Amino acid sequence: MKEREIIAGEVVDEVIYRCRSSRARLMLEPQARCGLRIGEVLQLRASDLKGRMLTIRRPKSGRDEESGFLPEALATRLKTYIEAHAILSDQRIFPISYPRRPDPSLKTSEKRSTSRYGP
Repeated sequence: MKEREIIAGEVVDEVIYRCRSSRARLMLEPQARCGLRIGEVLQLRASDLKGRMLTIRRPKSGRDEESGFLPEALATRLKTYIEAHAILSDQRIFPISYPRRPDPSLKTSEKRSTSRYGP
């Protein structure tokens, strides 16, 4: 069995630092700093963050929920992000959305002239 290579902390920090959006940065940090999986990060709701304590619902361990503590700076950035985006307590912090799909009834030439992200 091939041995897994562990990425150096400095490399992980550099990847996070170079993220262009605060959303992407805040999605990567709980994974790097707390060991959360991407699915756990995507399921986080504003109500799951209380101070530095983070409640993880339906973790991979099979339990109903688990709790963990975030570094103070990360907890503050998440709280600021939640407030800045007016995310309600029952809403996901990082909802997934996709660009609008092209209308299949349009002709090929009409599809090319339509932007992927709207008119």
